[in-house]
Amino acid sequence: MARRRRRARYQRKPRCLFIPAGNTIEQRPAEIADRTSFGHWEGDLMMFRKDLGRHNLTSLIERQSRYTILTRNRDRNSTGVMTGIIEKLKVLPEATRLSVTFDRGTEFASYPLLKRKLVMDSYFCKPQAPWQKHGREHQWPGSALPATGRRHSSALR
Repeated sequence: MARRRRRARYQRKPRCLFIPAGNTIEQRPAEIADRTSFGHWEGDLMMFRKDLGRHNLTSLIERQSRYTILTRNRDRNSTGVMTGIIEKLKVLPEATRLSVTFDRGTEFASYPLLKRKLVMDSYFCKPQAPWQKHGREHQWPGSALPATGRRHSSALR
């Protein structure tokens, strides 16, 4: 009988959710980047702490009009987040739900559900973008932050 391989003591367990490196922002059509057509969305997860427990919201922002939809999630798992997005977007006409762009969080790993249920294309930020590391706000490369204030940087602009 073979011995089991040991894993390093503090090594992270592998996650079974996978986001391909191929669906990046660079592969989106130019009309999405230029914000010339309606129906292209940006999605993000916002997490809050409260005295009675953790809460999180999914925000969906249409790129041209900045129309915003917020969805409350029960937890952060990918299937639940995508189900909430589908429920909010399915009431809109098909012409207003063409594509969605996400960051590379594991909460968006069930993105194929959007293609199956709503026929929406999904795109993701670059895997090595320095302003996306560990969910913290980072400044854009080469830009300076004011000494007294904070500037919000979004990888989806």
